[in-house]
Amino acid sequence: MPSAYPYIAAFIILQLTSMLVSSSPLRRALFLSMAAICIYIILCTTTGSPADDYFTGLPLSISLCNASTLILLSDPQYTAFRQGQTAAAHALPFKQRLLWATDIITNWRGINWSFEIPGVRRSNAPRLSYVISRLKWCFFHYILYDAATLINQNNPAFWKDGERMGQRGVAYQAFNVLMFWTTFASSMAMKHSLFSAITVALHLYEPRDWPFPFGPLLHTTTVRTFWGRTWHQALRHPVSSHGKYLAQTIFRFSLGTSLSSYTQLYTAFLLSGIFHAAGDWMMSHNLQRFIDVTWYFVIQAVAISVEDLVIAIAKKFGIRQASFLSSAAGMVWVFCWTVWSGPLWMETMIRGGAMEDGPPLSVVGRLPGLAKFRT
Repeated sequence: MPSAYPYIAAFIILQLTSMLVSSSPLRRALFLSMAAICIYIILCTTTGSPADDYFTGLPLSISLCNASTLILLSDPQYTAFRQGQTAAAHALPFKQRLLWATDIITNWRGINWSFEIPGVRRSNAPRLSYVISRLKWCFFHYILYDAATLINQNNPAFWKDGERMGQRGVAYQAFNVLMFWTTFASSMAMKHSLFSAITVALHLYEPRDWPFPFGPLLHTTTVRTFWGRTWHQALRHPVSSHGKYLAQTIFRFSLGTSLSSYTQLYTAFLLSGIFHAAGDWMMSHNLQRFIDVTWYFVIQAVAISVEDLVIAIAKKFGIRQASFLSSAAGMVWVFCWTVWSGPLWMETMIRGGAMEDGPPLSVVGRLPGLAKFRT
């Protein structure tokens, strides 16, 4: 298969160009070209590594959805403003417009933009204290990622041709699901901490420009809370814009109604499923896995719908405020749901080989007594 990298470069150039030109017909033409290249990359190219294939197809499909938001559903050169921006983008000098365009296509959460997602957790620490703190957290998450990878590499449930996550029972499945989330969360948090520390140290950004990627874990009492606050919100703006367009422009549901709300909910999770399934397809070209991944994300919306029904019934009986007991029960529910539903998506990544890579240098694996566990 041909290499994906030249086509990825072409996709990025087209995406950047689409934010610099003012002509709407030309921007739409650029979007169609981007869509064709994205589909070709996912269907017909490879990076040479299963993990890299997955993490190429996934962000590319998200970027295409974000481009659809910026090109088909809005006109950001007139409506999107960065913090401190005094004029619409089309009126800015070219250098400022280039920086504007680069930021808007990469800043999926809309940090410091007029469309910033709600509820971000910022730091107001002094620059030096922030950099030192981020480096400490980077080291912590690196060690956690390293340890999780070491465990996974010696766990048959994480081998490409290994056993099922729940083959040895429910407790074993729960452990495997927990290790999967730990591996991904620590890897993402490590990179976020490192990049934020470097860019803030170089005075390219301020500490408040790097909100924490995850919400507080102990506040995760519903599946809705997990996906809406606890887990990263990188997909929120691209998917929500399409959900709102479908609910309010296509179906013309009134804003705030259940029909509008649930149309947006199911659209968001369907698109999320397609994004992740695109990464899986580029990695393995397996139709059943594509379906399984998409279905995994759709059933998250089903779980949220059930939660809403239970909460509504509780309110009918006068239960309106959360107590310690209800919060604890909610956390148990989220954990059980995650353990039960997780393998539907996680095993597709494992069987495709996306979990075989680890940190370039293992610190934990070099500790006395642990070297024998290195793969």
